[in-house]
Amino acid sequence: MRVATVTDTRLLGVEKQADANPTAFLTLVGKIIPLQVTGKDGGPIQHQGIDVPAKETREEWLARQAKEREEKQSVH
Repeated sequence: MRVATVTDTRLLGVEKQADANPTAFLTLVGKIIPLQVTGKDGGPIQHQGIDVPAKETREEWLARQAKEREEKQSVH
């Protein structure tokens, strides 16, 4: 069973154990992974997804930002 490539020698024993005894290893992993994860103060986890494509290209955004900076500077 290959869980991950181990570069840290301290974890080499863990990798060997996973290969030698996958059932026992996965039982241990199941015990250390939290059963329930909550957000701040026990509330729900807050997440923000970005599922909408950008409304402007990078170049358009840069041009808009430059124009807004110029407008701010001209006001001062």
